[in-house]
Amino acid sequence: MNQEALAFEAGMARSFVSGIERGTAKASIDSVWKLSQALKCRPSDLWQVTERLYFEQKKS
Repeated sequence: MNQEALAFEAGMARSFVSGIERGTAKASIDSVWKLSQALKCRPSDLWQVTERLYFEQKKS
């Protein structure tokens, strides 16, 4: 799913979704919930992936 489709499904601006991906915008709990619903997953799934990526990047 591309950013435009994700933003549409989540009811968000594409620029906000892009900002979250780039790390220039901070997602609220409400935003994470909407994104998870659009991606058909649980909010905790998004947090687990984010945590894994954070610690992998920190090791580099």
